[in-house]
Amino acid sequence: MRSSTCTKKRQRGATLLEIICSLTLLSLGVFASMQVFHQSAQHTLFLAQEQRALRILENEIERLRALPFAELPVAEEIPLRAGADELAPLAEARGSVTISDAPAVPGLHEVRVALSWQGPQARRISRSLSTLIAETGDVP
Repeated sequence: MRSSTCTKKRQRGATLLEIICSLTLLSLGVFASMQVFHQSAQHTLFLAQEQRALRILENEIERLRALPFAELPVAEEIPLRAGADELAPLAEARGSVTISDAPAVPGLHEVRVALSWQGPQARRISRSLSTLIAETGDVP
């Protein structure tokens, strides 16, 4: 009878080894959750920067479309007209506009706007947009 009482007392609590194992598993779970949170935060930052860059490029194309065709500067590379406040959230942002004549079609310019910046983890990211701008004739 004595031996069964001793056995019941030994099985009541958790051993130190079981506690250490469960704390280790809990710590690994918390660490994995923090990694996922950190990765998603970096991805969100990248998407916000990319959206801002595309908005700046689209605005530049619209500014150029608003100019009369004769005033479009045909050049190899001219600076982006975006203001410093627009480019401020993009680290080390550099932009350029290239306007060239379409070789086969007179009265048509090919416009390419490009923007590069330093993204998360110091990666250099580049985005560009292209469009065609045609000279409009007199419409009665």
